[in-house]
Amino acid sequence: MPEAPSTPPHHHHRYLTHDEIVEAHTLHRAGHSYTFIANQLNCTKQQVGYAVTKNFVISKKHSGHLPRLTDAQVDELEAYIQSSHNT
Repeated sequence: MPEAPSTPPHHHHRYLTHDEIVEAHTLHRAGHSYTFIANQLNCTKQQVGYAVTKNFVISKKHSGHLPRLTDAQVDELEAYIQSSHNT
């Protein structure tokens, strides 16, 4: 009979950085799925869901509301994110 491992396997998780939370919010507002965002940020869908649904303070100014981006700014950010993950 095989011996049981001495310690149970545990999955190490990391917290999303402020920038990753902003990126998750931006990508979600642009219509991307949790799966897509999780792949971009190299995290779990649960982390994305938590970041997107919880009322995190996004602005470093602590204004209490999400920054509003123009469609052009969202497009530019998406292009940057996609190009940085393809290098």
